[in-house]
Formats: sequence, structure tokens, C-alpha cells
Amino acid sequence: MKIYLANLISSLFGLGRLPVAPASLTCLILMPFIILLCFFVEQEYLIWLSVLVFLVGLISVGVAIRRKYNKEISEIVIDDAFGLLTSFVVFSGQLYHNLSLSAVITYVAVFILYIMISNLFKHIGRTEEYSKLFNNAFGIFFDDILISLCTIAVFFYSRGVIMGDIHVFVIRIR
Repeated sequence: MKIYLANLISSLFGLGRLPVAPASLTCLILMPFIILLCFFVEQEYLIWLSVLVFLVGLISVGVAIRRKYNKEISEIVIDDAFGLLTSFVVFSGQLYHNLSLSAVITYVAVFILYIMISNLFKHIGRTEEYSKLFNNAFGIFFDDILISLCTIAVFFYSRGVIMGDIHVFVIRIR
């Protein structure tokens, strides 16, 4: 029963069993729900919710990978949901009780950026090495923590360049 519940939670109630790109599709399915959460719930409580998702995810993924001989399974998508939630929480102060077009565009841009960085990270980076480096459930979450931090940094940098707050230097090569 414990293993079944851990697999159910780590796959987000079966979303991890989607046939094509389960992590990206899970994030796409969860995005409207996370946006609604950001609209109705204050940022402080969203931070606590992301900590709770992280802790429950660590426990359930730990049980799930122990039964799968410490290999990362493609069905585990709670780490991707945590990464997307963490990326959105940073911007949740903008959306709290303010369903404006600019806030929704911000969330869609953050979502697209998160998926792009996630795919880049997972196809070019060596995400399997993180799970082997830590050799536990934290290794599975570690790459999504890095992806979330990169998403936030790239978004703030891009917004600063577009707004003119950050100057872009061009180096000419002769």
C-alpha cells in the first residue's frame, strides 16, 4: 500500500504515465491550476505549499526509486511540477487578486521559458549524473531546482534588457 501511494504521488496521480513527453504535458496541464492558485493565495502561503510539495515529493520519490533499484523513472513528474510551481511563486505577488493581461502574459512567458530550459537541460545537460551524485530522491529534484533558478534568472535578465534597465554589451570580433 505504501509503495502504491508513493508511485501514485510521484507520478501525480498518473500524469507521469502520459505516452509522449510526460513532464512537459504535466506542466502544461498544471499551469492553469497554478495560475489560479497564484490568483487566490498569497505568496507567503504559496511558498509554504511549495515546501510541502517538495517534502512530500522527496518522501514519495524516495520510496518509488528504492523499489526501482535507484534509477530515475520517466513516470516521476512531481519534481517537474515542483520546479514549475517554484518558478511561478516568485511572480505570484504580481497576480494575487489581479488577473490582468500582463500578469497572464508573464506566467505564459515563464511557462514557455521553463519548458525550453528544462528541455535544453535534459537533452544537453547531464541530469542523470545529478541523481547518481546524490544517489537519492534529492538528486531527482536537484535538476528541477536548477532549471527553476535558471528560469527565474533568465526571465529577470530578459525583462531588464527589454525595459532598458540592463544594458547589453556587444563585443565585436575582428
